[in-house]
Amino acid sequence: MRYHSYFYLGIALLIIGSLTSLASYFILQQNWITAFGLSLIILSIILFAINKAVPSLSPEAGRLLFQVGLENLASLIEELNINSKAVYLPSSYTSAKQPQALIPLHRNPQIPKLNQVLSKRFIVRYGNNPEEVGLLLSTPGSIAMDMWENKPGSTAGELESALIYLLRGILDVANGVRVTMKDSLLYVEVFGFRWEKANYHYHQCLGSPVTSLIASTVAEAFGKPVIIVEEQNIKSKLSIKLELQNTEDGPLKVEVEK
Repeated sequence: MRYHSYFYLGIALLIIGSLTSLASYFILQQNWITAFGLSLIILSIILFAINKAVPSLSPEAGRLLFQVGLENLASLIEELNINSKAVYLPSSYTSAKQPQALIPLHRNPQIPKLNQVLSKRFIVRYGNNPEEVGLLLSTPGSIAMDMWENKPGSTAGELESALIYLLRGILDVANGVRVTMKDSLLYVEVFGFRWEKANYHYHQCLGSPVTSLIASTVAEAFGKPVIIVEEQNIKSKLSIKLELQNTEDGPLKVEVEK
């Protein structure tokens, strides 16, 4: 366990509080001084609990690593001149057993239909045609899968609960979420949205990080591929339109790596 300044301050208060309360109780016999010493001991216990809750990686370091990853991803997508929209896949579609995003390298007006589980590679083939090749990327939703207590349900209310748990309870980037569904379309509104605006080229493919997280959550909840149709970030409200892809071709085949 990493020891922060809270731990050392707690040790100091524990020693001072113990000596003060013992000396007052047995020697000075002053109740108010004894009470003061006990309050210092209680405060030290609180500091020990705070020390356990502090993450080992500081928010500044986490933001630095996240920013570096975004810059590298943006450079890669721009260098390859990729303009295709990403297809967000549930964990049942990938060998990694976590939600991921597939970006076709060749622009196609039709969304790729998958009939096999994709291998755990960076560049994957998702069909029989030569041009059916794409990039299989991990996204914020891939990591957030470990944060769910249970797999999110596929009703509007269950999705709202799962997204509020992630966006407000864990990430603290929003105050509330509303989900509405109409046929294969889902409309997600994020209220009190707190995220620095940026305009990277990869947003055309993957969407913003929070939108990417939401798309992965929806894909995992329904067990179907999802694409981001549209997103708008106006003031403190993020509006997202998602589309579920039809998967009525039967179960997926497992791809054998060669």
